[in-house]
Amino acid sequence: MSKPLRRSRRLRQWRDDEGNDVEEPASKKPSPDKKIQASQLQGLPQQGVRSLDGLPDELLLSVCQYCHERDLCRLAQVSKRLNRISSDKTLWKRLFTAVFEMPVAFDLDLRSSKSAMSLPPSPTVSSRISPTDSDCSVRSLSSPLAGPVVDWKSQFRTMHGSYHVSPPISDFSRAHRHQLPRQYFERLSDALASCPVTSVLDDAMERQMIVVHPGTYCEHVIVDRPVVIVGAGNVTLTSLTGRVVEFRPQARNSVLAHVTVKGGLPLDSSDVPPYYCIDISSSCCPIVQDCTVISSADGGACLYVHGSGACPVVEDCRVCDSESVGIYVDDGATGLYFNNDIFNNKLAGVWIRNLAAPIFRRNKVHHGRDVGFFVFDRGQGLLEANTVSENRIAGVEVKNEANPIVLKNNICNGKTGGVYIHDSVGNSLGGCIKLDDETESCSFALCSLVVI
Repeated sequence: MSKPLRRSRRLRQWRDDEGNDVEEPASKKPSPDKKIQASQLQGLPQQGVRSLDGLPDELLLSVCQYCHERDLCRLAQVSKRLNRISSDKTLWKRLFTAVFEMPVAFDLDLRSSKSAMSLPPSPTVSSRISPTDSDCSVRSLSSPLAGPVVDWKSQFRTMHGSYHVSPPISDFSRAHRHQLPRQYFERLSDALASCPVTSVLDDAMERQMIVVHPGTYCEHVIVDRPVVIVGAGNVTLTSLTGRVVEFRPQARNSVLAHVTVKGGLPLDSSDVPPYYCIDISSSCCPIVQDCTVISSADGGACLYVHGSGACPVVEDCRVCDSESVGIYVDDGATGLYFNNDIFNNKLAGVWIRNLAAPIFRRNKVHHGRDVGFFVFDRGQGLLEANTVSENRIAGVEVKNEANPIVLKNNICNGKTGGVYIHDSVGNSLGGCIKLDDETESCSFALCSLVVI
């Protein structure tokens, strides 16, 4: 373009390609505002199209709420900003609760079973467990996580690869089932049979997880491989046979959490052996966490732990309404039982016998129709910081060469007595039983400690 011949106030004179003079209206100088707007439009593919970079995070987050999990994963690969927005915890929490019907997440980072039970009691007082031993070594499924510590995306990923046991399809998450490549079963036994048989694992995230959705499942569940069984709501396991859930030695460090295990026998069940809702056999170290265990059978127990090497962790459970014993630890079994609520059992809340050496800490044993703790037949173990109250007979009874440690318990409001120690427990009272408890308000006893 040639230079203008002359410049006037309103017109400019130009030469065209043929050399003729032409006049055009003088264009006004663009305003600074228009320059800014023009610079913002530079680089756009076409006029009228705006970039996502101009949208606020709140608006993009609202749009992402309509996305499924696969859509969010694709968005995360577009840019760093969309990766950050698509990983927002509120999005994955909404998906987690909607797809898996679980309002809370759980800490599944389990520790080794060796550290949890590295302190078994011994027959001599000098080598007993110190009451200062902390509970930091306890391996557990832990309480439901809450707040910003939950990685909801990671929780969703873990659940996404799980096996799921659910009622018929009409009752379960139709909106998301077509998107999730998971395996579904109507029976827990079928899901267990499909799980791979693996070696001992310390990391529960590597075990096959089985999520049981709300419903009542009537079957005999045999756990014979390392798995994590988690109830996602109101889940009830029941059976009319001699067991409901049976952990065999191959189960090793399996997990059972957030379910109700309810046992009962038909009226014509005189030939059925003693009934145990949860049976933990030798060389088996499962975790039973946040479960409700109820038995209406006349014999047996709600939770039966027996055999050398049986070493479970039972935490935050409710063992109640049994027509027999609440927790029965027998035949050299050990284990860690803490923060449990044991009440309204027909016989003792806890039986410990035959060289069993469990650790009971911070449990509530109350309103029993018999004794709170009954340690007999050479039973051992540690009873520490428990609250034992409102039992019909004694809070703690020791007999037949039993040899426990009883420390820092609150034994109160017993209907008959506080602590009963029979004369056959050992050579001397001081060498056999160590007591450091608070006992008060025990009716019909001249003293809280009675030796007979």
